[in-house]
Amino acid sequence: MLSRRVAFGNGRLLPALAPFLMAGCALLSSGGLPSSPLLDGFEDGIAGWEGGTNKTLDATVAHGGTHSLRLVVADPAVDSVYATRRIPVEGGARYTASCFVKTEGVVEAPGVKSSAGAGLIVEWADRGGKWMQSGQYACGLRGTADWRRVECAMLKAPDDAGFAIVYLALRDAGTAWFDDLSFTRVGDSIQKLAPENGSAFSNNCPHFAWRASPGVRAYALELSRDPTFAKGAVISLTAGGLPRLQLREPLEPGLWHWRVIAPGMPDAQPWSFTQTAPQNRDCLPPLMRAKAARVTRADEPFTVPVEGEDLVAAHLLLKGAGSPGSAGILPAEAPGSALAP
Repeated sequence: MLSRRVAFGNGRLLPALAPFLMAGCALLSSGGLPSSPLLDGFEDGIAGWEGGTNKTLDATVAHGGTHSLRLVVADPAVDSVYATRRIPVEGGARYTASCFVKTEGVVEAPGVKSSAGAGLIVEWADRGGKWMQSGQYACGLRGTADWRRVECAMLKAPDDAGFAIVYLALRDAGTAWFDDLSFTRVGDSIQKLAPENGSAFSNNCPHFAWRASPGVRAYALELSRDPTFAKGAVISLTAGGLPRLQLREPLEPGLWHWRVIAPGMPDAQPWSFTQTAPQNRDCLPPLMRAKAARVTRADEPFTVPVEGEDLVAAHLLLKGAGSPGSAGILPAEAPGSALAP
C-alpha cells in the first residue's frame, strides 16, 4: 500500500513512492514488470498496479472493453490518491503516455496545491528503482464528466533512467475511472545534414553536421567502411553536446558509412559518402578558436587565434558592422597577428 502522506506542494511524489521502491517489493518480482509498450484496458484485472484499498476493478464502467480501474478518494490527506505501476525504459529514449479518465463529483480538497484533480502522471526512477526525477503531469480534471483523454507527450527518459513510474491520480476528493492506458516509445533518430548521403568529394577531413535534438547532451559520430558497422571496424568519435564535428584525422580514399547516435536514439539509416583525396594530402581547414572581445573604437585591434599548417593571410567577414544587417570585410595580417580594421 502506498503511504498516506502525500506532498502536493512541490510536485515531488517521494512520500507516496517510498514503500514500493523498497527492495523486494512486488513490482520488482519476476513477472511483475510490464514491457514497453504498455497497453492496459484492465480486461485482465489490475494485478501489478500498486495503491490503496480504494483502488478497485470496475466491471460496470468502461471506455473500451468491459472493465476500468476505479479510484475513490474521500480525503486525499487520508486515502491513497494513486494507482501506480513501473515500466522499464531505455535511458535517453522518448515516450508518450495517455489514458481516458471519467470523473464523478471530483471537487477541490483543502491543502491540495499543485497538479490537483484527476489525471495521469509520469515520473522516472533509476536502474535500481529509486525515484530520480519528475516528469509530466496531465491532471486537473474535476466535476462530473464523461471520458476525456489526457496525455503526457514528448517524454524523454533521463540518460540513466531504468523505469518510468506511471500514476493514475486523483489528487482531490471524488471518484475517477481510468481506462485504455497507453505507454509507448516514440521512434526518434538524429537528422543528419552533411556530408549528404551518396555524395562524393576530395576531402579526407570532412566536416560532419546534424540537427540538434532537444535534451541531448552527448552525441557520438561513428564511421566505418562496413555498412553493418561490425565490431572492430568502427571509428567512434565523441562530439559532446554540439551538433557538428570536424574530423581531425584523415580518412583513406573510398566509400565510407557514417551515423550519429545518442542515448536512446539509435541511427537506423546510416548515410554514406565517397572520399577521393589521398590520405596524406593536407585537407584539414585552419582551426579558429573564437573568443569574445569587446571593441569600442573603429581603430581598435583584436585577435582571432588560428591554428594550422602553411597558413596564409586571410580576410575576416564581420556581420553587423556599420548599420544593422550590413557586413564588412577586413583584411587580416600575417597568421597569429591582430586583425586591425
